[in-house]
Amino acid sequence: MTDNDPNERETGSALAARNSKTESNSRPVTRRHVLRSAGAAALATGLMASQGAAGGADVPRTTAGAQSGQERETLPVLAVTSRGLTDDQAATIGQELEVDGEFQVDDQGVLQYIDPEAYMPIPARDVEPRETEDEDETEQYDPSMAMDFQALSQQPEPPNPDELGERLLQALEAAEALPDDPLQFERTASNASIEVASADDGSREFERRLDTAFYLTPSFDGIRLEGPGAKIRSRASNSGEGTVIGDVRHSFRQVEPGPEIELTPPEEVVERYGRAVNQLVDGEIVELAEPRLTYLAPELRRVNDNPVGEGTNEVQALVPHYSVGGTVRIKNDEAEEPVEVELLREYVPATTDDEFVPVVEVSANAEGDRVDASVDVEGGQPPYKVEWNLSQGSLGLDPATTGDPPEISETITAREAIEETTITAEVTDANGVTVSAQQRLTVAVEPELSVAAGASGRLFGSRPHATRTGSISGPADASARTDTNVPGTVDVGTETAIWPNWASGFIREARIAGVSRNNTWTGNSVWEKDFRSPTDDNVGVDTADLVFASGHGMPRGWTVENPNHDDKWIWHTNADGDWGDFDIEWLALMSCNVLAPDDGSCGSCNGLSVFDRWRQEFDGLHQFQGFRTLGWRVPGFPDAYGRYVFGNWFFPGLPLRKAWFLAVDNYQPAYDTDQNWRVRGAVMYTADSEGRSCFNDHFHGEGPVGPDIPLGQSRWICYVIGGVGGG
Repeated sequence: MTDNDPNERETGSALAARNSKTESNSRPVTRRHVLRSAGAAALATGLMASQGAAGGADVPRTTAGAQSGQERETLPVLAVTSRGLTDDQAATIGQELEVDGEFQVDDQGVLQYIDPEAYMPIPARDVEPRETEDEDETEQYDPSMAMDFQALSQQPEPPNPDELGERLLQALEAAEALPDDPLQFERTASNASIEVASADDGSREFERRLDTAFYLTPSFDGIRLEGPGAKIRSRASNSGEGTVIGDVRHSFRQVEPGPEIELTPPEEVVERYGRAVNQLVDGEIVELAEPRLTYLAPELRRVNDNPVGEGTNEVQALVPHYSVGGTVRIKNDEAEEPVEVELLREYVPATTDDEFVPVVEVSANAEGDRVDASVDVEGGQPPYKVEWNLSQGSLGLDPATTGDPPEISETITAREAIEETTITAEVTDANGVTVSAQQRLTVAVEPELSVAAGASGRLFGSRPHATRTGSISGPADASARTDTNVPGTVDVGTETAIWPNWASGFIREARIAGVSRNNTWTGNSVWEKDFRSPTDDNVGVDTADLVFASGHGMPRGWTVENPNHDDKWIWHTNADGDWGDFDIEWLALMSCNVLAPDDGSCGSCNGLSVFDRWRQEFDGLHQFQGFRTLGWRVPGFPDAYGRYVFGNWFFPGLPLRKAWFLAVDNYQPAYDTDQNWRVRGAVMYTADSEGRSCFNDHFHGEGPVGPDIPLGQSRWICYVIGGVGGG
């Protein structure tokens, strides 16, 4: 490891002093250097070939997108000159908006105010507890939690976006919280909405708008700033007596142009990304989106448990990135033909200048099931965060720790016998620039444990449960967590087929809250049968209360990465009436378009509405959370979702529906690659004939939880759309 002297690294102020006329000192683009910085461009870590590997099919033509880099050869980095708000500025914003609640900033100056009652509100009513043979249900659940469908159908229209925007702008101006030049801002508004359909046949009954969001999308010289460190927004609803502010977010840095850097040509990025897709995905490339230039703005709140190298763990500069993605056609047995799937979008550095992009090398060797590896990093902005993972098998590293050591000596465990794997070190510097390097290994690993049908559900890969007792139907109480389906246990699981380490922050937040993890399957250890039940309940998603999953998606399903078990697809007909009949309450899915509607624009929906495709999966499942549109791998998104669910922040744990939308609001970009569709999250849930529903569920111990609603007792199915993008 090369330690960089922090005194030799320029601060944001020093970078700003080097104006755009300064001669670029970026290194010439060489094949070796480009491939190193391409680590983040590798779709997933799952099947990453060794660094520099060539081969694969020809890369097809790309589709054009706005903000492309074709006409730009250089861009300045944006040097950070200040960050966040003061307590006084936050208080002024609250006063100007006439909000009674306390406006607080965290230790990095991020303002997040939320009124859960006014954030995407859905009216409720009390009903009589339903008759049930489950004596525990009335003790542990809230069987009177019900939606008021009549009030919802008559809910007043949400506030006018222009009026909301003016209120927010005036408040920001009074607090001197509007960023100065050289940034420009696009004013954008959107509505969250709900559609209600019959659970019997999927026919739509009515639709209502829930609230209005107004937000400022920043840009520099026509290039948008994207990420959790470039968010200024407010949401508001109409109580019937006037506008109620539901949410205010200010997470921003003041920047100035720094030195010009040489950009990697878009055609090189497409070629490199196409090779990665061919190596990682068992399918045929249909088209790749033209790389779209952006400035990636990381979180102001930086978490790194094991910093590598010396330096301040604060962002000094926003570095240009490309947003990349595409469409791949993958074999699907259920469809009896290959099906087109959208690759989850991600950001890759738009330069190879080692002043701003780390250069990473991995050295590893394996003997049997043991692996020794080290990573060497130079350049970029130290300190670095290192994360190790395998394409097949798992390392013994703690998934709840943010940042791994630069040198490891670990035993590989596996769900099935493996003979080869690829080890990857993913490195993120203090500016949030991520690169990676890989090495292919020959190994001899036997399965750690065979799980027979009917086993207890304590799986290979599971950990002991944290047992907490007490009622969960009353006020939030983080010391009282229990669950009736698996008495005495409350837990989370992950099924991350791509980007195995991405969910580690979610697990970390669960651990902080005293919630244990059950299954943490990653990469090739995620199998299709994990999502089937009841025969495979003992090895799948239905063994944990809340599961966070990822895969490449399309409206009728999403992919897993292991071709040796079934057909690599979680299809909408795979688990008819099965999710929730054992343990799972909530499934959160990071995958493109799985919850897309069929509104005439969805060619891959095959004529099936979102209700037609997914209503049959609910058999006690409380909520299915995902994306109506494309989604992006934004660092910190799973962590934030966990933080909002488990209450590890200013406020108690939010209802899970609202936690998902708030994470989308705060982390996902405003637009997709083509700039036509705005990024939207979505949540589905059911209700019985009296309106009993899990629409306002909290995680166990954080507040009320609605009753399990078996498939045969569902009268309605609801589809809520919200998040960053427009109406």
